[in-house]
Amino acid sequence: MKKRSIFLMLGMVLLLSGCSNTKLSCYKSEEQKHTYNFNQTYTFKNDKIDVITQELEVTSIYDLDEEIESLEKLEAKYKNEKGIKITSNRTTNNLLIKVEIDRSLVTEKELKELIELKDLNISYKEVKEKLETDGYSCK
Repeated sequence: MKKRSIFLMLGMVLLLSGCSNTKLSCYKSEEQKHTYNFNQTYTFKNDKIDVITQELEVTSIYDLDEEIESLEKLEAKYKNEKGIKITSNRTTNNLLIKVEIDRSLVTEKELKELIELKDLNISYKEVKEKLETDGYSCK
């Protein structure tokens, strides 16, 4: 019984003190020749960007050859980079791209190439305002 109480108290201390991670999830959809669904998730550690996950789903009644070619170039460019993981699923009329970025493992140059934010040392509130200005709905 004592061991259980100690573990419970230790868990509560870790939960209350060690977890200053916050997530911001934003979504935007656009209709042009194709339908574009964008999802961006930013994980903040001590109010600084820590991990970024971007997802793009493109669907269309037309072939997505041009978009698939762009994806293949992106995958080739970052294939061996630490801290950048690109996964995709593609068919003739549907394309799903997911880019996961661990900020601590990538350079500022790589980050600026992959995300829209020009200043990467901004807070949760500033990222949310920027994305909402760009047409995203955030929660």
